[in-house]
Amino acid sequence: MGRSRLIYSLTVKGIEKFSIQHLHLTLRVLEILKNSLSNASYQTMFEEMGSEITKPYLKNQDKKSINERLKTIEDALKKEG
Repeated sequence: MGRSRLIYSLTVKGIEKFSIQHLHLTLRVLEILKNSLSNASYQTMFEEMGSEITKPYLKNQDKKSINERLKTIEDALKKEG
């Protein structure tokens, strides 16, 4: 026997609201960055982010068949959203 505990979880409506609030925050941050950085710097930022996201998936791709490469891309898109 142990101590009783409370477990909280969000309802579907709560999850939707939480996600939308994060989306709004993200859009505000992007707008501020876009207005603060030059176009070249803004573009470079996204290129660097893309490079960092893809690094783990690029290992040994040259040794894989086209179907294996496509599967890697599919898995990466599912994982990264």
